[in-house]
Amino acid sequence: MLKSKRLILVIFILVAAIGMALFIYKDFYSIPDKTVYDPFLNIKDNKNETKQDEQNKTNQILPNGKQTQNIVIPKEKIPDLSKPIVIKTNLPEDVKKETIEKINVVSNGLKKDYDSLEQWLELGLLRKLIGDYDGARDAWKFATIIRTNDSVAFHNLGFLYWQNFKDYKKAEENYLKAIKNNQKDISAYIDLSNVYYFSLKDIVRAKEILNSGLKNNPENEELKRAFMDMNL
Repeated sequence: MLKSKRLILVIFILVAAIGMALFIYKDFYSIPDKTVYDPFLNIKDNKNETKQDEQNKTNQILPNGKQTQNIVIPKEKIPDLSKPIVIKTNLPEDVKKETIEKINVVSNGLKKDYDSLEQWLELGLLRKLIGDYDGARDAWKFATIIRTNDSVAFHNLGFLYWQNFKDYKKAEENYLKAIKNNQKDISAYIDLSNVYYFSLKDIVRAKEILNSGLKNNPENEELKRAFMDMNL
């Protein structure tokens, strides 16, 4: 009975984590209608490339003939959706099985249509759950490519670089992008202040980012408490 309750609890936490990420995405963030850019695209005047060559390249990259404002993302730049699934965290066997199945379902969906922010966010969460931090990073980084104005993927990357990779510079960069895209992302201000205060030992910048958050959200109690705690 105890094992059964533990399993139910773990499954509930998994579902809640994914659900919360998607809830935050839907509730606080607006998604530009296919407003994306391609940092990998080299614009060259290649006279040897025919219109048919270009069409073949487009068809190879955009499944089902779907167009994204003429954006061409080279196929090799899309994260490996057939990457082996290796469980690196301590999860019950039933949860492992369910997570593997879910990763396969989401990955197969993205193989058919890579232009889905929600699925890249979910894939990142699932990869992080099994301890595949590189896989989580790749999924969320690609999400920032197809949705440059989104905040959630940048926020997730900030936390991943801070807590899992201990790369505080990249954590800072991604939290700042999350805040730029959504000035109401309260936890991004607080997380970044903690990066400055605890990881970089920079109390000045820690206070500055909280102060910036309060200027944009003057009535927010979480930011007020965080600022007061830092001044104790």
